[in-house]
Amino acid sequence: MTGNTEITTLTSYPEHGAKTPLELATKLIEGNLQGIAKEPLSRYLSQIGYYRLKGYWYPFLTPDTSNQAKRILPFIEGTNFNEILERYHFDQELRVLVFSGIVPIEIF
Repeated sequence: MTGNTEITTLTSYPEHGAKTPLELATKLIEGNLQGIAKEPLSRYLSQIGYYRLKGYWYPFLTPDTSNQAKRILPFIEGTNFNEILERYHFDQELRVLVFSGIVPIEIF
């Protein structure tokens, strides 16, 4: 070890504090997400996770006018949470099938 004892202070990321699942649910519903109330959506966000579900609702967000590769709230008109949840469940089932097919190959 060297004698360098300099300590670097890092700024926290993100600059805003953490939000509760109910606050996130409110933000999504106010952002035009339809087909679900705040409390059930809050439970899904707690159980599955906001960032895990975000990958499934990302295609339903509005393209950013300053950067077409990025998408932002609000959701496209008519976006229903059930469509997002169906995609999530389909992906889970597909993942199980793929991994169950890989195991015999690995063992062989």
